[in-house]
Amino acid sequence: MAGQPGNANAVRHGLRMPLSKLPAGCHYIDMSVGELRRALENLTLEVRGTLGTYERLCVQSACRWEKHSQLCSRWLRLADGELTHGERLAYSREVARASAERDKCLERLGLDKQDTTGIIGTFYQTPVAAPSGPEGEPDSEHVDTQDNATSEA
Repeated sequence: MAGQPGNANAVRHGLRMPLSKLPAGCHYIDMSVGELRRALENLTLEVRGTLGTYERLCVQSACRWEKHSQLCSRWLRLADGELTHGERLAYSREVARASAERDKCLERLGLDKQDTTGIIGTFYQTPVAAPSGPEGEPDSEHVDTQDNATSEA
C-alpha cells in the first residue's frame, strides 16, 4: 500500500543503492547521501510534477556519484601523508570527476544551477567572506559578495 498524498513514503520508489555497506567510519556519508536523495526527489517532484522511473534513476545516479566523491575525499584526507603526489592527484581527479558527473545528472533532471533555493543553491552558492576587521566588523578588503550584488542592482 502506498503512502498518503504528501507523505514522504509516497515518494519512495524501492530503488536501492547496493553500495550502502561502507567501510567503518563512513556512516556519515550514507546519512548525507540519503539527505541528498530525499531533497532531490522532493525538488524533482516540485519542478517536474512527476517522479517517474527516469527521474528516479537520475536521482540514484547523482547520489552514487556524490557517494563516490565523498569516499574519495575521505580517503584523500585520511591517507594524505602516505600517498605519492600522483596518487593524491588521482584521488583529487576522482573527486572532481564525480562532482561533474553528479552535476550532469542534475542537468538531466532539469534542476538549473541558477536556482538559489534549496539543495541546488547549496551546491552553487557564492561563499560569504567572514568578518575579519576589529571587533567583528568586515574588513574593507573582504566584502560580502551577496550584498554587493543586491546593492548594485
